[in-house]
Amino acid sequence: EEGEFSPGFDWEKCNNEGCWKIGNNTHVKKMSIIGCYFDVDDDDDAKDEVWARKNFKAFWEGLAGNRLIEHLQIDDCDLSSGALFSTLDPFFKENSNLRRLDVSSCILDAEGTLDLSSALEGGCDNNNNTNNN
Repeated sequence: EEGEFSPGFDWEKCNNEGCWKIGNNTHVKKMSIIGCYFDVDDDDDAKDEVWARKNFKAFWEGLAGNRLIEHLQIDDCDLSSGALFSTLDPFFKENSNLRRLDVSSCILDAEGTLDLSSALEGGCDNNNNTNNN
């Protein structure tokens, strides 16, 4: 089964109220996160951006608990300013089922790149140890 991040869905509210949680889902094997940008043109957009970033972080936090996703696709997203990948540390470190990570057409600054490489390094070490036992 395939899942997709929906920017309009209130992930923070869902995590707090216990509705469908991606972290506990046992059916989704591929998760796609596509088209997540946070542009600010005026004050109203600034409020929307704050909500969108909090919502995206809430989705990441929910995803971090998943141990069964085999393929994570992140496409056309703003992944700058780090912090998001560090939130996913548990996902990469504890999910021995992850076989493929696709990151394409994304904005990824130095901080985000470092966070991603740190998260993957820990996950690869743990998964290698798990597979050798």
